[in-house]
Amino acid sequence: MPATGLTIQAVTVLSVDGNTAYVRSDHTGLQFPVARDILRAHATPPMAGERWILDKAYGAEWTFAAIVGGDPSTPLVAVTNAAERLALRAPYPNMAVYELSSFTVWFWNGTSWAVSAPPPAPESRQVACQVNFGSDAVLSAGNVTAQGGWNLVTNEGGYTFNLITGEAWIQVPSNGQYRASLKVAFAPYTSGGTIVHGCKIMKNGSDLTVNSIITDTKISVTTGEATWLDAWDEVPLLAGDKLYWQVYSSGSTTLLGAVFNVPTRIAVRRIGPN
Repeated sequence: MPATGLTIQAVTVLSVDGNTAYVRSDHTGLQFPVARDILRAHATPPMAGERWILDKAYGAEWTFAAIVGGDPSTPLVAVTNAAERLALRAPYPNMAVYELSSFTVWFWNGTSWAVSAPPPAPESRQVACQVNFGSDAVLSAGNVTAQGGWNLVTNEGGYTFNLITGEAWIQVPSNGQYRASLKVAFAPYTSGGTIVHGCKIMKNGSDLTVNSIITDTKISVTTGEATWLDAWDEVPLLAGDKLYWQVYSSGSTTLLGAVFNVPTRIAVRRIGPN
């Protein structure tokens, strides 16, 4: 007997082979076979992943008495370590086992155990930068691509920049998935009526019809703090790709450097591999 003196115990069904179920005792941790064709009337035969109560109502051998729980449609058996996984009897194709010691899921491919692909490793350190707009600027109607007046605040991870002459850009240091965010504030429009504000981030050029990858648009406010735009997205980039950015207004307006210490800025962060 699996445990001397026990007449009832809870078990987890590890696998099945015809009329035999291989189970692990919740009380002792031992694995042993139990006939799965001896059941209470109209019961469905035990399946891998289910928990059952065993008793000895029909003699000296253990029999299945009542199901406790489990999901036979997507069973996932938990084992302590590799030795316990390798000791499983009668594994079936695509049987899934979660190994507690290594935090991995294994599948039986019909001849051997294969580990599932692990999730991508988290970034070992921050790879991010931020560039702030320096001061308020009066802008004419139309598109204005960022040039001078932007100041580097943070560069962690090897980004390169052009912020002095010509169109401004940020160059990413490596292949990966990046989160880029352009947050801008326009002064309340007080000239009567409203106008349209917009902003865009572009990749490898400043032609908005060809290079735009991220955008946001809003109608101006006429009172209050400011009209805030926040154009952001997560995009795949290659090492050496350059990000440009621009703002748009349908009428003359003032681009604010900050509102209550919240700056107009562009921030880029590598969030992981592609």
